[in-house]
Amino acid sequence: TIIFARNNAHAKFIGERFDHHYPQYQGHFARMITYQVNYAQKLIENFEVTDKLPQIAISVDMLDTGIDVPDVVNLVFFKPVRSKVKFLQMIGRGTRLRPDLFGPGKDKKTFCIFDYCENFEFFNEQAASGDAAPAEPLHKRIFLQRLELLARLQGEDTAPQVADEHAPVHGDIETDEELRASLLSKLRTEVAAMNLANFIVRPQREHVERFQKPDAWAELNEEAVGTLAHHVAGLPTEIKNDDITARLFDLTCLQLQIATLDQQAARQAGLIERIQKLAHGLEAVANIPAVKNQLALIHAVQSEEYWQDATLPMIDNLRRRLRELIQFVDKTRREPVYTVLDDEMGKATDVTLGSFNIGVNLAQYRRKVEAFIQANEQHVAIAKLKHNRQLTPTDLEELEQFVYEAEEVGGRERFRECFGDDKPLTLFIRSLVGLDPQAAKEAFADFIGEQQLDSRQIKFVEMIIDQLTRQGTMPPEKLYEPPFTGVHYEGLDGVFGADRADKVVGIVRSVNANAGDSRKVA
Repeated sequence: TIIFARNNAHAKFIGERFDHHYPQYQGHFARMITYQVNYAQKLIENFEVTDKLPQIAISVDMLDTGIDVPDVVNLVFFKPVRSKVKFLQMIGRGTRLRPDLFGPGKDKKTFCIFDYCENFEFFNEQAASGDAAPAEPLHKRIFLQRLELLARLQGEDTAPQVADEHAPVHGDIETDEELRASLLSKLRTEVAAMNLANFIVRPQREHVERFQKPDAWAELNEEAVGTLAHHVAGLPTEIKNDDITARLFDLTCLQLQIATLDQQAARQAGLIERIQKLAHGLEAVANIPAVKNQLALIHAVQSEEYWQDATLPMIDNLRRRLRELIQFVDKTRREPVYTVLDDEMGKATDVTLGSFNIGVNLAQYRRKVEAFIQANEQHVAIAKLKHNRQLTPTDLEELEQFVYEAEEVGGRERFRECFGDDKPLTLFIRSLVGLDPQAAKEAFADFIGEQQLDSRQIKFVEMIIDQLTRQGTMPPEKLYEPPFTGVHYEGLDGVFGADRADKVVGIVRSVNANAGDSRKVA
């Protein structure tokens, strides 16, 4: 997934919210990839590899064009894009072919666009929409299977709680009553670990709070089971997930227990055969001490006699003893099982990206416009921008007429198609021609004359002047980021203190304002 964020602060906020709601990923699953992030290129290289993290890239400009990641199946537009060519290029990040992405012969054929800023509407397009039912995740399927088995065992007397299944096995389950108590303990523990502050849990808070109380489980009638199935099952829990092979084995054993209750002979046979194949794979790695300890059971499971009159407790004991060992089965020997979960798609509607001039070479056009502006630095308005002088309304009118009517630019509409309209023309020009070094020094002349600056503070001011000379403007928040934090880890405040820092910010803002930058960024 690529999330196109509006700016660095927006990208950082998205990343923080993801990490807040999914702390189990420890900040590695979704990462900011922007020009302000250290080792951004290394993050991109990892993102290009199927099995490496991050899997979600939160980007500002860096991944809009020029990157080829065939695994990308989701594009999230969290910013308005007003350039048709750029919008088409961004969509192109999802069009790369990827064979076998969903299993052998299951190639990537489509990708999803989540447009939160009405870009399609802006370009007079109507994106097809539909309510596709999401596939149920593994943890929800296991929860529902446990709940169903527990409900089927209703009517038994409440038995003492058994040891948690993740603890070492101290004894086998002997009766259905003990199995019922084990299922009850596991489900209660899972619901108790649901964080009510989680934004996914919050809409179901009433139901979760109800079943976080032990007495709600005393009698699971039809209404309680229905509430758990429809409102609680599948909600995220803060219990750390086991290896996926262990959880898949749990699901297989739960399905076998229910098939046994229903006396579904054909389904029982298929599930038993699956378990026997896994046991055969474990036998091949008997040199592992943990596997060797269960070798007698592994041999027994592969015999037909073991499964004659197999009881529900027997199946659960088998599950508890082998679940942590399944990960050792040699993957080259294990026959892969591919689960294909197809979304339910609504009626497809063709979306024609009309009036897109695909033939426009954005890079070539940009170079032509930049060369034109730099060649005309002596124009009155452009010279004023370069020398940090405020433009009058007449200057601005003449500047727009001069630029947009130039043959190299080709009109206001074409300019906006290629560069967007998210910043004024004056700011764009200042970013090209920069700020005259003498004008930058003059902006700080009074401040330097009034203050008694030490060598470190003088170096800091010189760094600001250098940035303004090269880039034309500078957001004040940059003063708290590298390379300025190389002078002091607190940036501007650490070098000057609060009062004089405010004066520096005021000077930077005044320079920006003369270029038409009216942003009020602290």
